Amino acid sequence: MKRKKTAFARKRFALHGCALVPIARADALAIAGKICAIEPWSRIRYQPSKLARHLLRPDASFRRYKIMVDGKIAGLVSIRFPWLHGSYLDQLAIFPGHQRKKTGKEIINWMADETFPHYKNLWALVSDFNAGARKFYKKQGFTEIAVIPDLVKPGFNEILIRKMLD
Repeated sequence: MKRKKTAFARKRFALHGCALVPIARADALAIAGKICAIEPWSRIRYQPSKLARHLLRPDASFRRYKIMVDGKIAGLVSIRFPWLHGSYLDQLAIFPGHQRKKTGKEIINWMADETFPHYKNLWALVSDFNAGARKFYKKQGFTEIAVIPDLVKPGFNEILIRKMLD
């Protein structure tokens, strides 16, 4: 088996049910607006302009992709690599209408495949009130590691989660 030289090195990725394409500056605010209208971002009143700036800021270790399904934007995935001997899933947002179609699972598997030749950890944060996301990540093999109070916004807890790759 040939080893990959660098994780997440390509600009685009064609997965089975979706494609991951770099976010264009012109798309950032519209994508951020859709994300901020859904849980958990809506509950913490995250601002689209702030999220769009986060998605566009220069950072060599930060990969940002819009999720495309049948030619339409279905969400966003952003990854920090390397991070704590692995990859950090900064955000995974799948828009209503595209949820519960195994896209999230496919993206986690892709992330694991990209990471594993180099490191053995996938990391993410999940809001403690987001029961659906916590259940999803548990099904994908993540373990809850620690509660981080007031990280994103005062009064809200985030949970650091980890998946060890074999």
